[in-house]
Formats: sequence, structure tokens, C-alpha cells
Amino acid sequence: IRDYKVTGVQTCALPICDAGGRREAAVLSVQERLQFAEAILRSTPECIKVVDRSGRLLQMNPAGLAMCEVDSPDQVLGAMVGDLVAPRDREAFVAFHERVCAGRLGSITLEIIGLRGSRRIVESHAAPVVVGGETVQLAVTRDVTEREASQAAMKLARSSIDLARESFCWVRPDATIRDVNQQTCKGLGYSREEILRLRVEDLAPDFHSERWRDLVETLRRSGSLAFSTQCRRRDGSIFDV
Repeated sequence: IRDYKVTGVQTCALPICDAGGRREAAVLSVQERLQFAEAILRSTPECIKVVDRSGRLLQMNPAGLAMCEVDSPDQVLGAMVGDLVAPRDREAFVAFHERVCAGRLGSITLEIIGLRGSRRIVESHAAPVVVGGETVQLAVTRDVTEREASQAAMKLARSSIDLARESFCWVRPDATIRDVNQQTCKGLGYSREEILRLRVEDLAPDFHSERWRDLVETLRRSGSLAFSTQCRRRDGSIFDV
């Protein structure tokens, strides 16, 4: 990018390829560049906000206003951003904001409460910027409520499986072991890390490569499968499953 002076207005030249692949120089005025930046801010689905050193909101794009359940910018501009943060996370937010305004990049996940009472889990990535001689926080915030709920459900399911008295073993089509629960480790006499380095035939000798391929193909066709076999513990003893 090169800067030019055209009739007293500073402009920026950007290389552009036309349909024939030829490069041309497109000249954008400062005003056009600002309009372009504003269009990006208005259309992005993530919250973009500027917070001054004291914690007051200076600017927020429409996506952010919607996230905070705000009808008009006047409802929040100049207000303390911390007031939108759930009480349990306010202390962490204040510490995070102070670090950013001290010149450090940062990210944080916390809960916010909209003006209509809705709760959301959000993830913010922030950087310090200088505005009018003052270092403020520029942050991009996304709603991760669904992601956090999904992860929480997965943790709950995993905890339930680990506490189960039955053995669970997840095996890939190539016969390598993806995961096991605690009961499987206890029954076989291996640690989880040791089992994940093994293959099916190391634990179930009957499942040689050809039989395993046939089982996988049958499972793909039917969607479920029940079978009996024998497993070998770490000490070499065999038991039926």
C-alpha cells in the first residue's frame, strides 16, 4: 500500500484483480475508507466495543447492542460495562480490563446479563488502543453460550460413563482405541494412557484384522451389533465378555 496526495486529500491505493487477472490500482479517499470500516463494524455478527480506562462504554456496534438487549445506544453509552457482567465474574472482568489498559493483550470468558434479563456466556478478545491520548480497551466479543452448554453436557456425559460399573471402549475403524472409561482400565489392569497405545487384537485376541474388518462392515450396514468374545488382562488372564 502506498500513500498519495491528490488535491490535498490523502488516499490509499490497493491492488485489485479484474476478471482477466490484470491488476489495477483502486484509489480510496479517507472518507470512503471510514465508510468501509463503518460498514464492517455494522455488519459483523460479533460485538465490537471500546471501553475507556474507567470501565465506561465509549462505542458498541449493533451486534453488541443486540447481545446486551439494548434498544438504543443511549441506554448503555457512558455506562459501566461491568454492570452488564454477572456478579460472579465482575472481579475477574475488572482485573482483565486493567491488564488490557496497562498495555497487554488478553481474552476472557464470562457471563453477561442483558437489559431484559437474558444470560449469555461470552468470550472476549481485547487489545489496548490509544484514543485521545488515553489507552482504552478495544474488544471483540462473541456469544459462546451454545458451545459452553455443549461442553458442559459432554463433561456430564463423560463423568456418568466414568462412574458407570460397565466397561466402555471407543474403537476406531482401523482397530486403534480412541478412549475407554475407568471401569475398563480397572478390569484390564492397564492405565488409560497404556490402553490408548494398544489395538483391539492386543486386548481381544479373537479379533484379528480380517474378523475386525468384517465386524466394522456389519456394524456400518446394521447400525448396531451384539457379540461375545474374550478379553485378555494385563497379567495374561482371559475372561468372557
